[in-house]
Amino acid sequence: MENLSPLVSVLIPTYNGAPYIETALLSVLKQDYPDVEIIVSDDASLDTTLDTLKLIKRENDTKDQIRILFSDTNQWIAKNMNKWLSETTGKYVAILDQDDEWIDSTKLTKQVEFLENNPDYWLLGTQREVIFNGTPLPSPLPTTDTEIRSVIPKICPFQHSSVLFRNDLLKELWWYDATYKYAMDYDLFYRFLREAKGANLDIFSIKYYFHNMNTSSQFTSKQIRETLDIKRKNRDDFPLNFLLFWIQLGNLLSVKFLGHYDWYQKLKYCVKRHVIQQK
Repeated sequence: MENLSPLVSVLIPTYNGAPYIETALLSVLKQDYPDVEIIVSDDASLDTTLDTLKLIKRENDTKDQIRILFSDTNQWIAKNMNKWLSETTGKYVAILDQDDEWIDSTKLTKQVEFLENNPDYWLLGTQREVIFNGTPLPSPLPTTDTEIRSVIPKICPFQHSSVLFRNDLLKELWWYDATYKYAMDYDLFYRFLREAKGANLDIFSIKYYFHNMNTSSQFTSKQIRETLDIKRKNRDDFPLNFLLFWIQLGNLLSVKFLGHYDWYQKLKYCVKRHVIQQK
């Protein structure tokens, strides 16, 4: 390794995140990795998020790792993240959504070691615990680059809050495409895999919570529509599975007109488990 502890920049985008942000931020401060900068980007929250962040920094940031940045007007997730990604200075960038948490204190250490030793890999995630209305759901993710390329036209093969990117390629790709408001991470994963390899470590490093305030729960039909568009756009390099494509289209109509959100999410993770188990 050319540098035993290259700087890692952790970006936590937040909007009205007061109920969750402390858990997320403290989980980063518990990492054993020695060289981390934490950028929390508040997208003009209307609640007490900013006051909560200042209190957390005052009481817990003994190493002066946390930078609190905020916008005067709400820009939505992708624009908010792109604006502050330009502030990151680390060799690697990790993302943590405001309502998730890292549960493995060695997460960054293991990911940096892998990427330092495997220069042809530019994107690395991990396994996750999915909590749906308080109940854990089995939701395995593929681990190898070959498996990931095989399943990405069917399912999203990475958990956004688990990934570690190489920052130089992230900047080359112009970060997130802001035309996608609800599935911009899925689009970015496709673009990364066009340029280099990706993998998921077989460790459970995060908890991903489903609740009524998730983007997935508030804008389910819009997220499905964007996901389908992203799959169509990439079908020449990552051929579509048309059966699953039409199933998702049916899900879109069901969620949009019948409001079956709980049914859709449970089916989604059953399909994901089946896809991975078939590999």
